[in-house]
Parts: sequence; structure tokens; C-alpha cells
Amino acid sequence: MEEKQSIKVSLSTFFLFIAIIVICIMGFFIYKINNDKIAEKNKTEELQKQVYALNEINTKNTSETIYNKTNNDTIKGNNTVINNDENSKYYGKWVDEENSSELEILVIGNKQLAFSWAIYRVASIDNTVIPIENNKAEFYFQGYEDKNFNSKQDEEEHFYRKATIELKDNSINIKVENIESSKYDLTKEREFYGIDEGTFTYKIK
Repeated sequence: MEEKQSIKVSLSTFFLFIAIIVICIMGFFIYKINNDKIAEKNKTEELQKQVYALNEINTKNTSETIYNKTNNDTIKGNNTVINNDENSKYYGKWVDEENSSELEILVIGNKQLAFSWAIYRVASIDNTVIPIENNKAEFYFQGYEDKNFNSKQDEEEHFYRKATIELKDNSINIKVENIESSKYDLTKEREFYGIDEGTFTYKIK
């Protein structure tokens, strides 16, 4: 009888020992998997930062290249650019009637428009280059509007918008409109936030 009890105790101890080993192994693998996920997330975030940095450098270099190619004889003064370029009348800073936002045309050339746009205390986009044709240029941006104030990004709150810049004789218009995701052009996407639908009209400063 005592021998049977001893065998049972031994088996219980053995299985307990095995269970502890299994738990330790599982814990180790869970820990390793979790660490790998964290490392992968950090790596992804770092790559994203590098991509954003490269995009900014590329945009700046493109703007400088356009400027150098089309404005070799440019004279700058008092925020105005004067040269023999037919587009030079657009160069410089433009403001809206309320003086609450400002548009700066840096250079136009090689079917590219370089500009900066700021809505005071709302949003800004700096030294950006986009394609232009027939005095019209456009870029796209997306984001979320927390309409129900639940601090969550609900799918129905995701918006897609297109901004169209139109150069007129004595003014520049920028029209911002909501569009369907199927019409969103990723090749013309730019980082821009906080602007609702509407039309902005600018006169030379």
C-alpha cells in the first residue's frame, strides 16, 4: 500500500516537474514573440520616419532644381520675384481678404509648381512641389474628423479630399472638396491636415 502511494507521489512530482518545464518553455517563447513584435514595430516606425525625411529632402531638392532651371536671371526683393519668366507675376506671397491665410508661389517650371500654403493656427504645407498643367495644379490629402468626440478613429469619420490650385489673371483660387476613396490619387498625396471643404481666393500681397 505504502509502495503504491510512493509511486503515485513520484508520478505526481514527475508530471508537476514536466508541467513546470512546459510552462517555462511556453513563457520563453511568448516573451520572445512579444519582443520580436515590439522590435518589428520599432523598426517599422523608424523606417516610416526615414521615408518621411527622404520625402522632405526630395521635395526640397526638386523645388531647388526647378528654381535653378527656370530662374537663372531672377532678382528677389521685398517678397517679390522679377524675371523674364511668363509665370513670374505669380511669384511671391498672396493673402486672402481676411488676412487669415497666406499662399506663397515659389517657382513654376518644367510642368511643376513649388509653393507653401498656411492657414494661420490651423494648418500649413511648406515647400511642396506638385504637377501643374493649364494653370491648374492639384494635390490630395486624407485624415479623420472625430465628429462624435469619442477619441476614436471610426471608419465613417475617414475623409478623402482634393485641393485644386488655379492661377488666374489677378488672383489665385484654391478649392478643397471631399471625394470618394476610389478617386483618391496616391501619387499626388501630400501631408496636410485641418482644412475643410471650401474655396480660398488670394490676392498678391
